[in-house]
Amino acid sequence: MDDKMNAVSAKEPNPVSLLESPCHIGALALPNRFVRSATHESLAEDGAVSERLITALSRLARGRVGTIVTGAAAVAQDGRISPTQIGLWTTAFCPAWPAWSARSTRPGTPA
Repeated sequence: MDDKMNAVSAKEPNPVSLLESPCHIGALALPNRFVRSATHESLAEDGAVSERLITALSRLARGRVGTIVTGAAAVAQDGRISPTQIGLWTTAFCPAWPAWSARSTRPGTPA
């Protein structure tokens, strides 16, 4: 029985190797198949991207997550989940976005 199990296992691809292998979504090349799905981090400051949010996402990127999907963003101030939700209702928040993007990626990962 053990010999049969070993023979079958030897023919199957290693699931960890598959997760660590590069892949494409259309023309977008990704370094691996690890995806961090969208969540509400509760780390914005009255809608603005905060240093705490940037730090949290940069840690994920350094941890080799191939794709980071950012959390929910409110398009209207009165439609947000909480004051700690990312806001898109004013261009005043835009200056922090380049640092957010740059620090939330690592070499080889698209922004």
